[in-house]
Amino acid sequence: MPARGPGTAGFTLVELMVAMVIAAILATALWQMVRSQAAFSASESQREDAQENGRAALEIVAADIRAALPQGIVVGTDTSLALALPKAWGVVCADAAAGASITAVFPTLSTEAFNVLANNGTGVMVNTSATSTPSWSPRPTLAGNRPAVATIAAAALAGSCSTASGNVAAYQLSGSNLPAATAGALLVLYQMVRYDVAQSDGKWWVRRSNGMASGGASFTMVPLAGPVPAADSVRFTYYSGATATMLNTAPGADATLLDGLSRVKVKVTTISSAGYNGVYATSRDSAVILLRNRVRQLSCATGAPAPC
Repeated sequence: MPARGPGTAGFTLVELMVAMVIAAILATALWQMVRSQAAFSASESQREDAQENGRAALEIVAADIRAALPQGIVVGTDTSLALALPKAWGVVCADAAAGASITAVFPTLSTEAFNVLANNGTGVMVNTSATSTPSWSPRPTLAGNRPAVATIAAAALAGSCSTASGNVAAYQLSGSNLPAATAGALLVLYQMVRYDVAQSDGKWWVRRSNGMASGGASFTMVPLAGPVPAADSVRFTYYSGATATMLNTAPGADATLLDGLSRVKVKVTTISSAGYNGVYATSRDSAVILLRNRVRQLSCATGAPAPC
């Protein structure tokens, strides 16, 4: 390139073009790096969001199944589950005929135990066994004749509970279809709960019941976790007996199959709350829950039935 003469300071057209090309290359490379970093950050955020949604749903569902009462799985399908969860354990204070009232002593009940009555999903079971192996009755059902507790009020101690002391109190349970109870028998106050998947505001959600409609015939469902990609995003698989034999079909409301269950597998698929360029992250997680209090499925080392 010839030397510039006096008065010709500045850049030539070729130099400007070369500089512009170099600047464009650098800007493009920088833009691609920023874009790639933004896509990676969005992808990680979506993945974490989907995983958190899935884990939250799985932990809650698994905890409720693990806490289910003996004979407490009421209806089990591939995509929904209804069960009875204990709210308070007590001891019957005085013999009571089947009807509308039972007096029992409980550890002093929290406000929550009383509030749950407003959802029409509360019931009661009594241990009717005369041996060390409990037999809970009546079995929770979705029918209108389920023992329903309408009110709980403080009561004077009576019967076998007359010498109770400490952080316990006697309560009178009033309602309808309450079972006959013998003084000294164990009693449990429970709440009916249901899980399923349904749409709300154009998206699919894992739902949990927030009580039951008046009369206790149907559940009042509210979104729990999600969103999820489809109606079958929660799957329940059922296993029977001590050897955990998988059932080929869900037990439904068959009491014999339900009472034989020893574990339940829950699989949850969730997606991120928001997408990036129209793509949503997906997360899948599962857990196998061993059902508690299934003494009929256990045996001692001698071969005798549990408890040993």
